Amino acid sequence: GTQSGAHAGYSYAMAGEQDLSFPYLGQQLTSFVSQTPMAVGLTSKNNAATPDTKIDVTALYAILSSFSGGNGVHSGVSVTINATTVGANGIDAGALANSTWYYVWLISTGTTVAGLLSLSSTAPTLPAGYFYALRVGAARTDASSKFYRFIQTGRRTQYVVTAGTNTATMPQMGTGVSGNVVTPTWTAIAVANFVPPTAPEINGTVQSSSSTIIVAPNNGYG
Repeated sequence: GTQSGAHAGYSYAMAGEQDLSFPYLGQQLTSFVSQTPMAVGLTSKNNAATPDTKIDVTALYAILSSFSGGNGVHSGVSVTINATTVGANGIDAGALANSTWYYVWLISTGTTVAGLLSLSSTAPTLPAGYFYALRVGAARTDASSKFYRFIQTGRRTQYVVTAGTNTATMPQMGTGVSGNVVTPTWTAIAVANFVPPTAPEINGTVQSSSSTIIVAPNNGYG
């Protein structure tokens, strides 16, 4: 600048110098710098005791964001979402519906973390005092408003075949003779009941004992 005169600079050393972990630094920076929302070591699945209406979500570390900036930063996350209640650790509004995709969210006040289910994949209705959110997955109900059995690890979710439940077998997306593998003539298979609209890819299986099967993401293949 244009200042004149003598200037003095000072340096300081930390007593007992140590490496600072990202979770520690994140807590210090959250008021000043918006961090990328994420969940590390994420798992989501049906609650063991009440699998029809409750979902357990755990994460080693999670960074939640808000539309106004800033983050809620939490480690050792472990929440149970009860879809029969409304509010934090419940559904954001209304009652659990039949044959519906619900998005699984982590939400935070900045100091307290909870879970939330919402019909919205982008803007859940947050309970009073909660400002931060992170969508971590999705779960679907059957025709009786009971969750299908599933397990999610990181970004991958799969159905869990469980005897005596609504997921006693793997969900079947299509069956029977369809189209023509020579021409080829394609038959579109509806996927909305099997994977949420937010899914970037689908992993599945096909099988036949006596015929040829071709599968592709669109009818440009052959």
